[in-house]
Amino acid sequence: MITNTRRFLLVATLAVFAAAVFATGSNAARAAETEWLVAPYVWLSDVALEQNPGRGGAISAQDLLDKSDAVAMIRIEAAKERFGMILDYIYLDLSDTRVIPPSVPNVPVPVSLISELDMTIFELGGFYRPSGEDAGIQYLFGYRGISTNTTILATPADGVTQRADTDAGLSDVFLGARYVYRHNRWDLVARGDYSFGESDGMLNLLASVGFRFSEWFALQGGYRYAALEYSEESEQGDQIDSEVELSGPFLGFVFRF
Repeated sequence: MITNTRRFLLVATLAVFAAAVFATGSNAARAAETEWLVAPYVWLSDVALEQNPGRGGAISAQDLLDKSDAVAMIRIEAAKERFGMILDYIYLDLSDTRVIPPSVPNVPVPVSLISELDMTIFELGGFYRPSGEDAGIQYLFGYRGISTNTTILATPADGVTQRADTDAGLSDVFLGARYVYRHNRWDLVARGDYSFGESDGMLNLLASVGFRFSEWFALQGGYRYAALEYSEESEQGDQIDSEVELSGPFLGFVFRF
């Protein structure tokens, strides 16, 4: 586990590096204007949470909007010539109630299960586009902060409720690439990246298609998949290995200026 001091140094180093890279690009292209992009979007995601055997919850895409207390997703970018910076923020607050039947292995009696997941994913990084244009291959790098809070309440039909609470704050570095293809008013984007550090790894993949109604406004939709693995000690003193998978379609607006 990385200490708080090392975590601070990691974030500070990435921030200084990104600022230096962006400043270099700015000095090399003073005549170029900075391109801004703001994209709020909704991700209708299937969410699967798996922990130690016997604990887990699943929420379908249809239930997400009904069972979510808050969903906020937004991407902000700034670019000039070959260099740019990117910020991405996702917040999910989900809950699920289900009954595990005794037909499941190691479950002798019905168990009432309540699962709660509160998750924030924050990215701050940079990208390099060799062509200097908003098309073609782009290389991504930066910091990914992941905060998860889970509560699992399991109540056997003939027993006492058992509770498991985990609260994890993870700092990762992500590396990846995306490819942007533009034709007339249509935009195609494919992105893949992987982060590592305090987590046991997070894979992030997406593909999207967009239609530009004007130079400053577009509609974008696609599919996104993310898988996170991490280990954390619960408040009850148990070591819990967790896996979270999110996958599903997303739809949003893109504003450029």
